[in-house]
Amino acid sequence: MWPPQPKGFAEGSPSTWSFVTSEGSEFDATFVATAKGSFYVVDSRDPDGIQHELLFVGLGVTKGKGPIPFGIGGSFSTPDMWSAGLTKILRLQAKPTLELSDLGGVGVIYSGAIGGGFLPELVNPDKGILEGCGAEVVCFGGLVAFNAAGVIVSKQYTPPGVGGTILPCIFTIDPGGKSGGATAAVTAALTGVGRGKQLPRQLKEHQKELREPSPIPRPPAT
Repeated sequence: MWPPQPKGFAEGSPSTWSFVTSEGSEFDATFVATAKGSFYVVDSRDPDGIQHELLFVGLGVTKGKGPIPFGIGGSFSTPDMWSAGLTKILRLQAKPTLELSDLGGVGVIYSGAIGGGFLPELVNPDKGILEGCGAEVVCFGGLVAFNAAGVIVSKQYTPPGVGGTILPCIFTIDPGGKSGGATAAVTAALTGVGRGKQLPRQLKEHQKELREPSPIPRPPAT
């Protein structure tokens, strides 16, 4: 079965994680590809639906065919462009659950893209010459045997042609000190950020006390 899996684990099982969207840029020259981007994932077990960023950087090999000489090519996409995970991220290890930490570290992205306006109406309604579509098999937690894998397709800006890339990479979970998991849930509950929640009355009163200076005690009257 592909992607490769640990010995004794016959087939992948759908996890509670799924892709929300993605962004990235790739540059190709001859047979070398370099890329940087992010996948955004969410766990269905999380009642707050917090999205986590999986930042990746990688260097790999590519093969393509198009009108630009010397194999020059690449792609670019942003989080607001059309993107969709085809299935739940598959758990490829003999563990009862897939955790966020299992998606970090080394991994491999197998991708293919086509550009030049030869695309379905959903992906490229304006038939732009630099608009294309890509599909990526994203494998987490190894270079040969993986913890998990998922498939995501997306609209991309890419020159006319067709190509494929194998990209070993490193995934960083929630980079830049971003809050995630239980920490973000607690922060959101206390501050109401992003969900219109109101601060509890006791917390508001406590904050008011902290802002207002305490009265200076006066000596008792004699």
